[in-house]
Amino acid sequence: MEVELSPWYGITIILDILLKLGGIVAIIYFLYLLRKLVNKL
Repeated sequence: MEVELSPWYGITIILDILLKLGGIVAIIYFLYLLRKLVNKL
């Protein structure tokens, strides 16, 4: 059982890291769009 669960454990860690990275990228992109809007005004 433990041997079968280990790959899933690795996948969940990778997904968690990707979600965190995705969140950071989304925040940076949002701030970039906000700056573009501010520059237009």
